[in-house]
Amino acid sequence: MGLAPDAALPLAVDTLAGVCGLFNALYFLAYLLARGRGPTYRVAAGALALVSAAVAAESAVLLAWRGGAGEALDGAWGTSRLLSALGAVAVTLLVLRRMIALSD
Repeated sequence: MGLAPDAALPLAVDTLAGVCGLFNALYFLAYLLARGRGPTYRVAAGALALVSAAVAAESAVLLAWRGGAGEALDGAWGTSRLLSALGAVAVTLLVLRRMIALSD
């Protein structure tokens, strides 16, 4: 018995992550666009929307790759990873900003 999961498990995980990422991205986008929110909250919502969109994009690429479109997805994979990196950097900058503000 190997350590490889059943073929249905990775498919289910990628689908769940994609659906949740898309839901969260839409929620944070709506929060970002809502009136009456301060700039700090809007920046945070934008960063979280970006990270969530990246999760959805990566899941879509992985699901398509499992469907046999691997070679056609090289650019899409790079783009989804770029979204992840940008979102992670944005969240890190927000955390650092908060840490510095608390230490003053």
